[in-house]
Amino acid sequence: MAQAPFEVRYSKPFYLSMLVVGLVCCVMAVKLMLDPVQFDAMVRGTRQSPTLIWVVIGGICAVMATYIFRAITRMTAKLPVIVVRPEGIVLTIGQPRMFRWAEIETVALGRKFIRRRLEIRVSPECFAELRLPSFVSDDNFMAAKGKPFTIGITGQGFDRPLTDIVEAVRARRANLIKR
Repeated sequence: MAQAPFEVRYSKPFYLSMLVVGLVCCVMAVKLMLDPVQFDAMVRGTRQSPTLIWVVIGGICAVMATYIFRAITRMTAKLPVIVVRPEGIVLTIGQPRMFRWAEIETVALGRKFIRRRLEIRVSPECFAELRLPSFVSDDNFMAAKGKPFTIGITGQGFDRPLTDIVEAVRARRANLIKR
C-alpha cells in the first residue's frame, strides 16, 4: 500500500503574527509622522536632523510593508511548500518542482547560523535549473553555501518541524538520510 503524501504548509499563526507586528510598526511610524509636536520633541531629544529621522521612519515603513506583503501572500498560499510523495519531493520554489528520488543524493539536517535547515543535495543538472540565490532569498529556499548542489530550506514559518520532513523521507527512502 502506498503511503499518503506528507505535506508541509506555511504556518498561519506565524504569518498572522508577522502581519500584526508589521501593521503595528507602520501605524506607529505614521502616527509619529502625523503628530508634529511629538516629532519635534523626538528630534530635540536625539540631536539628529529631522531629515535623518524622516529617512529612518520611511525605512521602517518600507521594511514593515515588505513583511506585511510577505505575510499576506504566505497566509493565502494554496499550495503546500514541501510535499514528500512516493515518487519524490515536491518543493514550491516559485513554481512547484518535483525532485524524483533518483535525482536526490542526500537529505540531512544542517545549520545556517543558529537556525536549523533541511539540506537536500540534488544532481548537478537539477540544481542548475533552479538558479537559487546563495546569499539572501525572499523565500525559505536558498543554495547552501559551501555545499555544492544542495538546497537549504530554513524551517521558520512552516506548520511542521524539519525533523518531521526528515522522518517522512526516511519512511520512503532511508538510504538518502545523512547524519
